[in-house]
Amino acid sequence: MQIYQVFINLIDNALKYRSHKKLIIDIFSIDKDSSWEIHIKDNGLGVDKEFQESIFNIFNRLHSKNEFEGSGVGLATCRKIINKHQGRIYIESVCGEGSDFIITLPK
Repeated sequence: MQIYQVFINLIDNALKYRSHKKLIIDIFSIDKDSSWEIHIKDNGLGVDKEFQESIFNIFNRLHSKNEFEGSGVGLATCRKIINKHQGRIYIESVCGEGSDFIITLPK
């Protein structure tokens, strides 16, 4: 259920922070030697490099509640769950081009 919640949160963010372009969400995994690398990639608004670590802090929001609904706990919850499973979650993103949330989990 916890990993399911991670997927729900990340897909919800892709839907919420979409750009004016037709939304594309790619979900795929890569089989590494001792882990799985899972990507949830979108073509949405993206996140400036300066904020790519802080977005995982609880109650941290990059947009006002007037712009986008939310509480600022979704990505913090994702990180907590992934850490609990001895994994790692991070983002690779370019503003205006989208985000790639990358999760690594041990096999």
